[in-house]
Amino acid sequence: MHTSDPFLNGNLKVSQPGGAGTPIIMTTTSPIVFTNNSAKLSFIGRYTSTQTSGQSEAPSGWVDLGDGKKHYFGAVNIDTGKTLDPSAISPEARGFAQKVLPKEDPTVHENYGVIIHYSNSEQTSNVDVTLVSDYNSLKNDSVKSEGDIDPVKRPILANGDSSAPVLYAVGLLANSLTEFTPTYHFEFPEEITTTGITLPLNNVTDDHADFKSYNPAQSGYTVVVTGSDGTKITQRLQAGENYDPLTGQIDHFGEFRTGKKLAAGVRIVAYDVTPDAKYYANAYQNSINGTTNREALNDINSGLINILGHLNSKAQLGQTYKSKIQVESENKRLTTNFQVEVSEPLKLPVQGYGGPESYLGNKEPTTYKPGDTFTLGLETLGTVSKSGTGKNLDAGGILTGKGNKTTTDLPGHALAVEYGTIKEPIVYLTLPDQTTLTNFKNSDQFYQVTFDKNDKNQVAPQPKITQKQNADGKTVMVLDWTGTGFELKPKMRVLFNLQVVSDAVNGFDTGLSKQDLYVYKKNGGESDLYTADQLKKLGVSTEGLQVYKANVNNVNNTSWIQLGGDTSNTELAPRLKTQITFDDGSVAQTTLVNDPNDRVYFKIVATEEIKPAPLIMGTGNYALSEKGLNYPAKDYLTKYGQLKGLQTLQMGIVNNLATPLQNVISVMNLPQAGITDGNIPSAVQEFTLNLSAAGELAKDTTNNHLHDAHTLYYSTKAAVLSTDGTTLIFEDGTTWKSGQPVPSELLTADQVTDWSTIKALVMDIPTLSMGNKIIYHFQAYSPTSETNMGKKVSLRQVGGYTGQKVLVIGTITYAYGAYATIKHVDQNGNLINGYPDLVGKATLNETTGEYELENNYLLGASGQALKLPTLPTITGYKFVENQYSSTVFKADGSTVITRVYQVEQACLFEDSLKGKLLDQATGDPQANNGSQTPTGVSEIQFTVTDAQLKKPGYTYKITVVDQNGTLLSNKEYTSLAEALDVWGFLMIRPMGKLQRKTSSSNIPLISKK
Repeated sequence: MHTSDPFLNGNLKVSQPGGAGTPIIMTTTSPIVFTNNSAKLSFIGRYTSTQTSGQSEAPSGWVDLGDGKKHYFGAVNIDTGKTLDPSAISPEARGFAQKVLPKEDPTVHENYGVIIHYSNSEQTSNVDVTLVSDYNSLKNDSVKSEGDIDPVKRPILANGDSSAPVLYAVGLLANSLTEFTPTYHFEFPEEITTTGITLPLNNVTDDHADFKSYNPAQSGYTVVVTGSDGTKITQRLQAGENYDPLTGQIDHFGEFRTGKKLAAGVRIVAYDVTPDAKYYANAYQNSINGTTNREALNDINSGLINILGHLNSKAQLGQTYKSKIQVESENKRLTTNFQVEVSEPLKLPVQGYGGPESYLGNKEPTTYKPGDTFTLGLETLGTVSKSGTGKNLDAGGILTGKGNKTTTDLPGHALAVEYGTIKEPIVYLTLPDQTTLTNFKNSDQFYQVTFDKNDKNQVAPQPKITQKQNADGKTVMVLDWTGTGFELKPKMRVLFNLQVVSDAVNGFDTGLSKQDLYVYKKNGGESDLYTADQLKKLGVSTEGLQVYKANVNNVNNTSWIQLGGDTSNTELAPRLKTQITFDDGSVAQTTLVNDPNDRVYFKIVATEEIKPAPLIMGTGNYALSEKGLNYPAKDYLTKYGQLKGLQTLQMGIVNNLATPLQNVISVMNLPQAGITDGNIPSAVQEFTLNLSAAGELAKDTTNNHLHDAHTLYYSTKAAVLSTDGTTLIFEDGTTWKSGQPVPSELLTADQVTDWSTIKALVMDIPTLSMGNKIIYHFQAYSPTSETNMGKKVSLRQVGGYTGQKVLVIGTITYAYGAYATIKHVDQNGNLINGYPDLVGKATLNETTGEYELENNYLLGASGQALKLPTLPTITGYKFVENQYSSTVFKADGSTVITRVYQVEQACLFEDSLKGKLLDQATGDPQANNGSQTPTGVSEIQFTVTDAQLKKPGYTYKITVVDQNGTLLSNKEYTSLAEALDVWGFLMIRPMGKLQRKTSSSNIPLISKK
């Protein structure tokens, strides 16, 4: 009896207490629930009657449905022997109505369909195709013309993916009247390389491995392999074994032996496979991968004949290649072709990542507060194959219930699907208003490039990073990988980490809008963005409402994320092509990564407070911050006779209170080397900061959007603000209050003749409206920047206003960084040839105004921890250790990291390690003297030869020992070259040695590490 019914499996006890010829009793061992399904029992057997005509009778029996009663069926009551009334039993039990024929009758023959199992072109699922023919069709090729399998696409693999090697798998589904012996024939054109065959495992034991298949146990199979030179080899194999005729290797569930193999360079043209035992008349072979993952792609199937192989480099795009599949038995032949085409690269799917999505019209938009961080970027989709770590050759693990978990029974996986790439991309981020870039957690970068988990150990090269201003005054960060060879491939992301600035006021920012959006409070509720059409339906005019202009336009697109470079190999549609226009008139051709969407925006809700907004962006920063960093290099240049500072200093006042502020005064002194700032007397000022030009209102749509009148003064003397916030007190004792005549110390921009004389900045704002801010940016520099390494200063902005209780204060610090040095030395402390010192360095290119960095990981702030890249591999040497003079950057640049390497070497001794030194081989034959040219060698060699060491009448062997004489391997070698080839350069600790010694039987031995 056989059943694979899920309602019965494991819940049925079968017995025949009376022995053969008596009723069979089947009892369920646990309740079975039926809905619209029914359980099915299949009885396996054969006709024993010699009668050659007539009809068979239905089986008789009874069933207890749980009511304690016997419900009889069939021809007779098996308890009494009385004939049952046919009208009282189900139609299915009234007789088979099958004509009984003698075996020799010409219509009594086999019939079956061929099952072909394979993975689809997209590598997302498996496909099972069954080719059948009418029962009456005798031995012919009638299904060939219409039985070819639709072509599937496969990548060209130079050597094949041994961890997912299945080209296709073949089985049978029979509905015959007699047993039969099939012979399987498989042919391969020269564009398809087959690397072996794995035979069915079904019914080799009585276990769970076979519950889906029904076929007699096979003692073995005969496989005839035809080579491209016309030769044939015949190999006997057991069920479930894998055979590679190219190498002769036979895998018996992880145990290997060697069988017959084709001559070197001969490819496999065909397999012919014949099982030992006849198949049952209704044999069934199903595609079962294992006990853990029956639907794994490209996995070895326990119930089928598995053909391993792949398209090779001879295959061409646009061509179809056919592998013939033919199954032939005594009275039948089925023929088809498995068709393969070379897969063309698919278009790479690209889309935005991480953008907030809100709902227009007072529906709780995505909201951030000052200081909140969020991520914007883009991602590529598609699939990345997970190559295996070993060869997947058989399904033997399921014999022990460990399918896909043994050495040679591994899980299948998707083959690599080739996608187009974006070569050397350029990514543009238009910073949302009132945000800045900030480093990711546990990182020193504001951007990240991530890879799929299957792409292990991938590292993106450093892009060129440029900060620009577009024509609307918005900041655009450009990550440009031109010239690096970097490509965007499937399952990657380029991400930016953003933070809402501390001086933010209530407002919005849109990232992909296609129309103007307006700020409106519906029914006195919270403000949100609305389209003009929405407001029209509410009866509200757009006149006088704050407006956020559409991001998407053909002149200067301000959408957050845009992509430059060649996007022709992506799914990005031509309609997404656009451009960014910069403030210098230059234009970048770009592509949006999503269709325009008015709902991509966020809202900023600030804390009710008034605060100064001092910030600094040093030459080593990419954004304004409260802790600035400058490269230890010149930070100003002269163009057209005008000096320009390369630092950016910010000063401003933010009013997030619910009322306007009156008579606002704010002052910030510029640091002067060795002079105490009265607003921050505890700070030590180690260098001077000068301005090079007048300040400009920050280019931010929220900056003074209410147009409050104000004056910015430049003072030639430092000043402090009185505690009541009303009076400015200069260093010479002069005082000034807002509304009084302006003293000579205070100058407007047009009155300044020498910007280096300015010592303080003063803002005078008669009225600062609620929800408004006034922010200025200044070009700044230090005249001693080239000698400022490790020096630092502090700046404090102090503000007051009518009715204040205490002064409002904002403090920032910034410094000049330091560099560190890396040395590469040998075990004796000598600089290794070809590896000069590495020093962090920033050099100002006075033509472009940009910094050229060398070894930027060796540049950092004083006290910052060092983060070193991967160690270089030095030919002829092994790395020993890093020695640090300090693990942080020292302010004076004296941090040195010494990377110590040991030269590879091996020694050859007479008799023992204490014997005569016969020869010494080294990975660097030249002395290290700091030469610019590397002198290490990739192959270690002795000058002594095997011929010199061999003695007539002695056996010559080499073993490997350490410096203590302990064997490192039991293997013996027959030549020095062989031993060195296996072991390569010897380990440094302990240093390996070669020794020659004589055994008690006078057989010389040469021992190597």
